[in-house]
Amino acid sequence: MADKEPMTMTKHITARGMLAARVAAALLLALPARAAKYDQLNESHLSSLKSACLQWHVSKGALTPELAAATLSNYVELLDYGKVLFLQEDVDGIHALRVKFPQAYANGDWHFITNVFALFLTRVDDQLAHAQAYLSAEEFALETERELVADPKKRRFAANREELRRAAEDALQYQVAYLVAIGEPLTGAVVKVAKRRERQARKFNELKHEQRLGLFVNAWCMALDPHTSYLSFDDVEDFQINMGLSLEGIGALLQDEDGVTVIKSLTPGGPAEKSGLIKPGDKVFAVAQGDRGEFVDIYDMDLRDVVKMIRGKKGTTVRL
Repeated sequence: MADKEPMTMTKHITARGMLAARVAAALLLALPARAAKYDQLNESHLSSLKSACLQWHVSKGALTPELAAATLSNYVELLDYGKVLFLQEDVDGIHALRVKFPQAYANGDWHFITNVFALFLTRVDDQLAHAQAYLSAEEFALETERELVADPKKRRFAANREELRRAAEDALQYQVAYLVAIGEPLTGAVVKVAKRRERQARKFNELKHEQRLGLFVNAWCMALDPHTSYLSFDDVEDFQINMGLSLEGIGALLQDEDGVTVIKSLTPGGPAEKSGLIKPGDKVFAVAQGDRGEFVDIYDMDLRDVVKMIRGKKGTTVRL
């Protein structure tokens, strides 16, 4: 989309954001004094957070087996949206943890959730090791006849290690092919994908404990309804930026799909919709601030960093 015309940014606050702010306020009130002092989410806070959600929710007032199951399904999707990390047996084991929810809710012991993230990191590290070996092999080449399932919703989790290996290699073939298609030499594309895989694995391993737990809390909130969200401290900061009118967005919901930033929807009346240059499903490959700013490649960049690059003061221009 680098050839599209620049657009002027305006205010972007959705109803969903307002609902999320109310929930965040309730959750902050529910946190123990210790959490307010250290600003660190840990397992002992999870029952209080869930209780606050159920207390304030208009239709869900109790922890049910269905709510527990939906939470774990959401958690799996947040950790492995592309279905290239977990085995089916991993997913089955995670879903089986729903029976532990009632006792954990009562006694505050949610450490089994930490074990799920530990399994996730094991799969991330395993896949990184395989990616490094696969990409560095002398016989590596793009397979022009290889069939790939690009839509994660149409994929299934691997039944065994061989299927998992194949899924991982499919993803690597896709990522290298994408870079070659936009002009990167094959050798450079391979090096770039390898480095990005290393960076991605490092990013997951360096997540703070409260950030890891925050993913689980968000999975819980998503199970309540599509409009309930957990706001981490970074999210609260973003919300304050929006409310303070200091920085503004383009009015588009973004999603990361296999390292590519995709426009999922547009805010009615927002600058992106008004420009007529962007539509849902478009892929964003680079971002530039101002009329003459240099484009920055955002392939495989963390979505939060992409959003920060797009934001700017009112009346300024961003080009995608």
